[in-house]
Amino acid sequence: MLLTLAPHPDWPEAAPPTRAALGQAVGLLLPHDGQPAAALLGQPERWGDLQFLTSALRRGVPVLGWGSGAALLGRALGARVHVGELDWSEAPRGAQVERWKAARPQLWQSGRALAWAGTELPREVRDRFLAALPAWADRWPVLPSKRSAARRSCTPC
Repeated sequence: MLLTLAPHPDWPEAAPPTRAALGQAVGLLLPHDGQPAAALLGQPERWGDLQFLTSALRRGVPVLGWGSGAALLGRALGARVHVGELDWSEAPRGAQVERWKAARPQLWQSGRALAWAGTELPREVRDRFLAALPAWADRWPVLPSKRSAARRSCTPC
């Protein structure tokens, strides 16, 4: 199931973000909603969005952000966010910038996070994200109890 921080007409099947749904999510969408990504003081809902996003990233959930969603994604990954008519983020450390617009990263990827800085998501970026989801299905970390059992089973006698 795809989750989304904001409803979007191009993604009617995407469900709202909940902690319970995060466990079964195949991806998280961060559509452009015009909300800030830099100045969140006095924005409790946006802080909640940022916290949910960081939880998803820690779990390895693939994320696609565009417009203000891309700026929020950059912030969650530690990138500097610039305030403006539309907040935008620099590329996070280690991200691969694939396209530039002037001196700003337009398209970048960092692991399973894909960001498009424009407010309209190009079909090619959408299709790329959807095509990558099956390869990213192995994201769940092993629980500590299972990790210990796995180590014991790999230890030579």
